[in-house]
Amino acid sequence: MQNFFIPLVLFAAVIGQFATAQTLQLPVTADNSIVMVDGEWNENAGSRGQIRIKGNQHIVAMAFDLSAIQGKRVKRATLVCHQSEQAISGVTLSTIAAPWDELRSNGLTAGLPEVTGWGYPAARFPAVMGGNAFTLVHQSNSDARDGKYFWDVSPDIVHAMASGIAYGIAIHEHDADVRRNPTIFAREQSAKKPYLSVELDDRANAEVVPEPPMVVPVLNPSHDTATLRVTPRAGTFAYEVHIDGQPLGRHNIPLAKGTATQDIVLRDLAGLQHL
Repeated sequence: MQNFFIPLVLFAAVIGQFATAQTLQLPVTADNSIVMVDGEWNENAGSRGQIRIKGNQHIVAMAFDLSAIQGKRVKRATLVCHQSEQAISGVTLSTIAAPWDELRSNGLTAGLPEVTGWGYPAARFPAVMGGNAFTLVHQSNSDARDGKYFWDVSPDIVHAMASGIAYGIAIHEHDADVRRNPTIFAREQSAKKPYLSVELDDRANAEVVPEPPMVVPVLNPSHDTATLRVTPRAGTFAYEVHIDGQPLGRHNIPLAKGTATQDIVLRDLAGLQHL
């Protein structure tokens, strides 16, 4: 059987130095309450001043301006949201594995013209967050004070967003009491915008830069699936895969696992001429 080859870009950590610790406030660039209730899957809350986080019914999507920390190693991070109605005891935070449009996304679609679902046709929002599609997950109990929630965020969730391999954070409330409507203030409220507080590591800092592309063999290709076998170098955090110059969707691509060889199953390849 003929082998096929795909250029594979590996993101690796290159160690640099930082003199002192820095804490930065990174603004939200998009937020939406994604509704997953019968009859409301098509609802969009991207322009509202307050948005719901309601158990399994409303999961908030947020994206941030990460330009100030690109190439930096994060020591700790905190998501700060202003309280509105009701109380939130805790949340599960996860990365989002597909790009989305704030004003057009909903439970059924990311709102982008080239894809009918979330990342691939017919996919709904839960398919690209909450541990699905190789997304990172972190649970955080609420620290509520001064009218704000302070939720700690895993540094690797921030690293994933800053590296461009995640498209924001999904915020899922722990309680599932549908009799209540807990809400937070959205970015449209100028005095109460959410933000991500990030403390940079004051020891060695990591500049995340792409290594030269690698060509790796494709195993067992068929009409719409194939498998990559990859052995990353030490320090590799994530992969970026291009096929015939087209980027492969993040929902297909896991993070690197040390230097262990990984088989990465590629799906949704129908239409690519060489497979």
